[in-house]
Amino acid sequence: MKKFIQTSTAAILFAAALFTTSCNTPKQENATTFDLVAAKQEIQETNNNLTALLSKGDSVAIANDLYTTDAKFLGQNQAATVGTAQLQSLFNAFVTAGYSFELTTAEVLGNENVLVEEGTYVTNANGQKVDTGKYIAVWKKQDGKWKIYRDSPSSDLPVEGGK
Repeated sequence: MKKFIQTSTAAILFAAALFTTSCNTPKQENATTFDLVAAKQEIQETNNNLTALLSKGDSVAIANDLYTTDAKFLGQNQAATVGTAQLQSLFNAFVTAGYSFELTTAEVLGNENVLVEEGTYVTNANGQKVDTGKYIAVWKKQDGKWKIYRDSPSSDLPVEGGK
């Protein structure tokens, strides 16, 4: 019986030592770390591309290349603009009205799946400043690129007729 207890105790101590060692072994990281700074830079470059395409009058490239196929533009005082065809129409209206935008990315938060951008904008029409405001944009990867999934601008100007 004494030999059984000694053998059992030794087995328990060995198992405890093995368990403790395996719990304290550092895990090897195989996954790469997400680079939020690089993602923010890519978003700012995409915003610059949006303004360049708008100045060229290329609403088709804006809708197809910069927004996801299921994107929504959540503009003020209007129904949501949903999908590529409606986005092409919206940006074509901006081109026709002579709009240009200056977009400035203030902050980007998120991970390798979804990013949220906070920024500011200035809208000009035919060379005259007509609006300033801020926006929130949700980005997701599509076709290996960060594209706008939800776009929600908010003017700093008071509502007409408001106090």
